[in-house]
Amino acid sequence: MGLIIRLPIMTNKPNISDEDLNILTIEKGQFIAKENQSAFDITHGFTERDSLEIHINNLYLEKDINYSVSDNGKTINVPTLAKGDVVSWRLFKFKNKKSICGEMLCGELNCGEGV
Repeated sequence: MGLIIRLPIMTNKPNISDEDLNILTIEKGQFIAKENQSAFDITHGFTERDSLEIHINNLYLEKDINYSVSDNGKTINVPTLAKGDVVSWRLFKFKNKKSICGEMLCGELNCGEGV
C-alpha cells in the first residue's frame, strides 16, 4: 500500500457558524508509532457522516487508498509504520450533516433541499 503525497490541509480554525457549533464535535490525537505498528484506535469511532484527517510524518492519507476503517469505525488500519513515525489525526463528528443538492446549468446552481 503506497502513500499519496499531498500537502497537509491546514485548518487552524474551521469556518463554522455559531449555529453549527452544536452539531459538530472535533476530536484529535497524536502519537509516536512503535516498530511495525499498522493500526490505532479512535475512542468514539468514525462513521460515514464524519470527516477524518490522518497524517503520518505530515503526509496526508486518503481513505480507502492509504488507510481503512474496521471494528465499527473504531480501528484505523494504516501502512506498516516505522518506530518514531509521527501519526496525527483529527475527527470532525457531525450530528446532522447538511448538504445542498442541485445541478450546474450554464454556470448557475439550482439549489434544493439536501439529505
